[in-house]
Amino acid sequence: MKGIIKNQGAQFMILAGFIIAVGLVITTIILNSIIFEVNITIGGGSEFSKYDMINLVQITKDEFRSAYNNSSIDSFNRQLDSFNGDISKIYALHGEGIKIGWDTSNWNSNSYTYFTDNGLSGGKTNWTLVENVNNSDITINIIPPLSSSFIINITNATKYWNINFTTPTPGVTIINTQIMNHISPPYSISFINGSNANGNYSINGATMNGKNFTRARDYVLNGTVSFFMSRVRTNLTIPITVPW
Repeated sequence: MKGIIKNQGAQFMILAGFIIAVGLVITTIILNSIIFEVNITIGGGSEFSKYDMINLVQITKDEFRSAYNNSSIDSFNRQLDSFNGDISKIYALHGEGIKIGWDTSNWNSNSYTYFTDNGLSGGKTNWTLVENVNNSDITINIIPPLSSSFIINITNATKYWNINFTTPTPGVTIINTQIMNHISPPYSISFINGSNANGNYSINGATMNGKNFTRARDYVLNGTVSFFMSRVRTNLTIPITVPW
């Protein structure tokens, strides 16, 4: 009987030791997992996030459009030189490298945009520029060749008026009194078959709530954002329509 009791005591001691060992292993794994997650969180916070990139792209677009309003390429280049220097210094304080580049070849050669939503030939070809319009004047300049018909569609809740261009049209202005002869406000202004034509346009007016607006476009300028951090290094080219 005593031998049986001694054997059972020894077995209990071995089992207890095994349970403690397994517990220590599980505890170690959990602690390592927690430490790993914390390190990932801290490391991720120090890297460039997608929200940082979206913000940088928008800032760059805004600066391009602001600089374009200076009306000359020399003034445009000077403003962007200053912007590039300032933003590089700001990001350098956070251990990040940023460099802004730009291409004015379209501006130099008067290579105007397509009448698509993004100004590129592959952009959305039927799109709405502005809604809830009370009054507007539209100036449009279509550059040859015109591959097929291009339409300015002006529509309200019950009817529409199509201004159909089938040949290149230099510097045509559609004033508000012309529009009012065909359709009453509030109306929307859309481009149809915008990929068929290129040129520049300007639309000035006011919405039904009295808010003034301008929609205008001349060129697509390519901006380049180069960024480099400890674990990321890449270039991003952004097509930017100017002035809007």
